[in-house]
Amino acid sequence: MLSAFFLDLLDDPDAPIEPIRLGGAAGGMLSTAGVDHVAINLRQSGRPVSEVMDELAAEVMPMLAKPE
Repeated sequence: MLSAFFLDLLDDPDAPIEPIRLGGAAGGMLSTAGVDHVAINLRQSGRPVSEVMDELAAEVMPMLAKPE
């Protein structure tokens, strides 16, 4: 499944996904909602965008790296 939506990445990484207009507020793992791919828009983020970007870089991007 591919979804482009607004993301409000919550402080609690275990928080379940909750719908927001045109997207969702969630903890770290969207795969539990059946999402395989996302294009992220942070306009509706409740947290500072720089903070969310840092977290995505530290927690999500390493999981996307190709195994050696």
